[in-house]
Amino acid sequence: MRIACLSVHSSPLGAAGSRDTGGMSTYLRELSSALGKRGVKIDLFTRCAASSGERIVELGPNARLIFLPVGPEKVEKIDLYDHLPAFAERLERFQAAGRLRYDLIFSHYWLSGWAGRILARRWQVPHLIMFHTLGAAKNALCPGENEPRLRLEAEKILSAECSGVIVPSRREKELLMQYCGAGPERIRVVPCGVNLQLFQPREPAGLEKPDGAAGGGRVILYVGRIEPVKGLELLIQAAGELRDQVDFQLLIIGGNSYSSPAVEAYQRLAAQLGIASRITFLGLVEHQELPRYYSAAAVTALPSYYESFGMIALESLACGTPVVSTAVGDLKLIIRQDQTGRVIEGRSPRQMAAAIESFLSRAEKPVEACRRSVLGYGWPEIAAALLAACRELVN
Repeated sequence: MRIACLSVHSSPLGAAGSRDTGGMSTYLRELSSALGKRGVKIDLFTRCAASSGERIVELGPNARLIFLPVGPEKVEKIDLYDHLPAFAERLERFQAAGRLRYDLIFSHYWLSGWAGRILARRWQVPHLIMFHTLGAAKNALCPGENEPRLRLEAEKILSAECSGVIVPSRREKELLMQYCGAGPERIRVVPCGVNLQLFQPREPAGLEKPDGAAGGGRVILYVGRIEPVKGLELLIQAAGELRDQVDFQLLIIGGNSYSSPAVEAYQRLAAQLGIASRITFLGLVEHQELPRYYSAAAVTALPSYYESFGMIALESLACGTPVVSTAVGDLKLIIRQDQTGRVIEGRSPRQMAAAIESFLSRAEKPVEACRRSVLGYGWPEIAAALLAACRELVN
């Protein structure tokens, strides 16, 4: 089988935690590699500036990333919509020049889905899509979000017209049916995975205390983009509840220059709560280095308003570190309550603080239980499940 994967707006080689680059990039890199090892030929297409020129990066056996030069170097995500016909045309030229025949198109995010829609019609092949998040769900679940009507309408059209939709959780299936009217018979639930070779328990030695961090308290860790949907204010407010109860450090990984205004706002909130010296914004950390931080933490916090899955939870658990999370994705099915973490209902800082404190106060982390709970989420298993869904459409 030969699959054309589309990721127009975000390069899978981008720095996770930066603007428009998050779990989807990790998903695409790992899934492509795992599918390639199963003998599937994967061409993963993304956009680069028209001035850059086309280039190919090998991701592993049978898997390659192809940069197609379309449009300006810097362009707002929504404005990429106008460049999608040119992207589809450039991809078709690549396909024709290589005399390639793709059995299936697998699009990621609505922008890629729109380009995939063009190509699927021309090639007369099945079109599978994974939205990763839904615009209407973001608007409904996260205060202050205002995803454009263009996205909302496109997601409805794509849900109705494509051959099938992959969602990573049962909750996301419900949201897809609710907001896009997608028929349940065309939706396949295939969870996200984790690299169990990279993410495993490590000795925390060598993780230096960041400059400015107060005390020698145990580490609360956050990993992710710095944007409203991630709900960081809840975690900082929870840390404020813990100020007089326990010695701790809160390390926040993610964000770059684009997130400076948000970081400054969170720092002001921390100062108002009297915990500014206990919180350190580390910015971007290389993906390969994340297991050191997970292993050094007593608990990882995931305070999001909305996640289609929550891959950070898998990474943390694989490293033996419990997770305290809001009720997003299918984390209720993954986190074992009060054993490998806790899922809280609602957005009460006091409730999140109590959950975090219950793990900070333990003499030992439940390392083995955490690790064991995610052993079924390795990428080889996820690739097998995804491939089965693809074969249903192709055969």
